[in-house]
Amino acid sequence: MQKLPTVVARMWGREPVSRRGPRPGLTLDRIADAAIEIADAEGLAGVRMSSVAARLGVSTMSLYGYVASKDELLTAMVDAAAPKSPEPGTLPWREYLSVWTRANRDFLVSHLWLLEVSPLTPPTGPRTLRWLDRALTVLGSAGLTAAEAVNITSTLSAYAASSATLLSAMSGTVDETGPEGLARRRRSLPRDRPPHRRRTSDRHLHLRHRTRRPRTPHLKLPGPRGPHRRCCGPIPPGLTQGP
Repeated sequence: MQKLPTVVARMWGREPVSRRGPRPGLTLDRIADAAIEIADAEGLAGVRMSSVAARLGVSTMSLYGYVASKDELLTAMVDAAAPKSPEPGTLPWREYLSVWTRANRDFLVSHLWLLEVSPLTPPTGPRTLRWLDRALTVLGSAGLTAAEAVNITSTLSAYAASSATLLSAMSGTVDETGPEGLARRRRSLPRDRPPHRRRTSDRHLHLRHRTRRPRTPHLKLPGPRGPHRRCCGPIPPGLTQGP
């Protein structure tokens, strides 16, 4: 049986604890919480082994007994930042998945650095796997196959991440209240044509004016419809236009 990575074993509480020596003062949860505080305040660029150690008041080397690298630290952070997933209760599966997706979006918005890490970090901890498990269970109860349930869950997770990215990009101009905020923003826009459409229309009219062919005079001949009738075609050489 393949051995679990140390950080994954610690997240699941499966690492054997030594009975010798003093009880360690650090825990993986404390380390992950300190790193999350830094990431929330400074972004992922501020998360370094040295900065986490400084926040905890310990030496940098003492962290390596819990996380062997920054990648392992990020794995622990992703799981620690995830809140409890919504309870299915008695909700129909469609309604529960709507609640699940909105809750997913909301906790991504509260920790924007997750948008950079989550796509690269598969769920391996108990909290993130609980989110996945509940969505798959609800979809399975709706009669979908395992493959279909995984595809739908992946799509909903991607939608939550896209929605969180949009809300983050629009922060400061639209409040994070969903469709209501977007509707208020749309009503504040001018009602005339957008500048790019105005420029396109003006250019189109200019080109039409430049390419308009001059009117060719036509020969007028006597006919039954009046003193003169118009003959289609240009005036032949040697003839003059009628009165």
